[in-house]
Amino acid sequence: MKKQLIELLDTIIKYLSKLINATDEIAEQFQLGNEGKAIQLLKAYIEGIAWLVEAIETIQSLDQKYLSNILIRTLTEKLIEMEASLTNQDYVLFSDLLQYEMKEILIDYQREIEQFYGEMNNGK
Repeated sequence: MKKQLIELLDTIIKYLSKLINATDEIAEQFQLGNEGKAIQLLKAYIEGIAWLVEAIETIQSLDQKYLSNILIRTLTEKLIEMEASLTNQDYVLFSDLLQYEMKEILIDYQREIEQFYGEMNNGK
């Protein structure tokens, strides 16, 4: 099971890098007025976020100490804010939330997961 956990953590770390990069790309497309392309990218991004949440919750369900510093609630609260800005077609606010808040959440998650990955690889 430890090997599978390490493999999942490795996959999450790689995927988080892609999500972080996509965060900037989506925000940039909205800022350039390319709403159609931005929405298209956003659909895949949301699917990626859903997978990330599922993967983190799977790991957390194995042991309450695993990734205990990652609060999914923080992410879901930000997604609700972002949804409201999209509903209001406030693409400036949406881009700001994405670039300056969502990106930071993902970077924090990445840090926590990389640290946990290192601990698991070193047999702690």
